[in-house]
Amino acid sequence: MPNANESKTHTVKLERVIAKPAADVFRAIGEGRIFLNCSAHQESMRIDFRVGGRYALEFRAFGVFNGGEFLEIVPNEKIVFTWSQDGEKDAKGDTTVTILLRESGGKTHLTLIHEGFRDEETRADHQTGWTNGFNDLTAEMTEGRLRFHRWFKVPVQQLYEACSNPASFFGQMGDLSNGSVDFRVGGKYQIPSKRGEMHGAFLEIVPNEKIVFSWLSAGGEHFPHPTKVTLRFEVDDDDPETSWLELIHEGLDTEARQKAHRAGWDGFFTRLLS
Repeated sequence: MPNANESKTHTVKLERVIAKPAADVFRAIGEGRIFLNCSAHQESMRIDFRVGGRYALEFRAFGVFNGGEFLEIVPNEKIVFTWSQDGEKDAKGDTTVTILLRESGGKTHLTLIHEGFRDEETRADHQTGWTNGFNDLTAEMTEGRLRFHRWFKVPVQQLYEACSNPASFFGQMGDLSNGSVDFRVGGKYQIPSKRGEMHGAFLEIVPNEKIVFSWLSAGGEHFPHPTKVTLRFEVDDDDPETSWLELIHEGLDTEARQKAHRAGWDGFFTRLLS
C-alpha cells in the first residue's frame, strides 16, 4: 500500500511506428536528432552517447536548457537517460526517460516513457514537446521533411520583412551581388555561393503570414526533384511584440541532405535579425 506521505509523480507515455529499421531509429536518437526535432539548437548540443556519458543542449526558443546522463543503452532496443524538468543550465537530471524499440516487418514500434514529474502542468508541457518532437522525427526519417519552430522578440511584421528582404534572407546564403531575387508569386531567385548555386521560384506570398518557394539546388548538388520551403509567421499569444517563425523544408530524400540542411537552417536562424 502506498505511503500516504509519498509525493505523487506524473508520467508521459507515447508510442509511434516509424517505417524504418530499428537500427536507423536507434542511430538517429543516439545522434540527438530527437532533441533537434524538439527545437534544441544544433550548435548547443553536446552528446557523449555511452553508458555514463552525458548530454547538454539548449532550447533557445523557450529560454531553457537541459542535460542528463545515459543510464542504459541496448543497441537497437533500449535507451534510458535522465532529464531535468526545471530547464536550468547545469541542472541535474531529476526525471527518467526510457525509449524502447521493437522492429517488425522493417518498421520500428517506439515507446517513450518519461517518469518523475512533480506536477501535471510540467508533465503536460513535456507530453506536448515529446509528441511534436517524435512527429517531426518520424516525418524527417520517412518523408524527408524538416520542421523548425523559432521565437523572435520582434513584431511579426518586422520578422516577415527580414525574411522577405533578399539582403537579410538570401544574403546570408550566398553572393547576392552576383545573383537575383524577384520577390513575387511566380518570380525566381538565383544565388551563387562557394558551395554551389541555389535557385527556385516563389509559389505563394501572404504578407506577415506565409512565404512558400521551391528549392531546386544547394551545396553544388542538384536534386532529382524540387524541394519546397514554407515559412509561416505568427504573433505570440501572450505578447504582440513577440513572433514565431515555422520553417518546413520538404522533399529532402536522403539522410545526408537532411543533416546538411538542418545545420544550414539552424545557422540561418542564429544569424537572422542579428
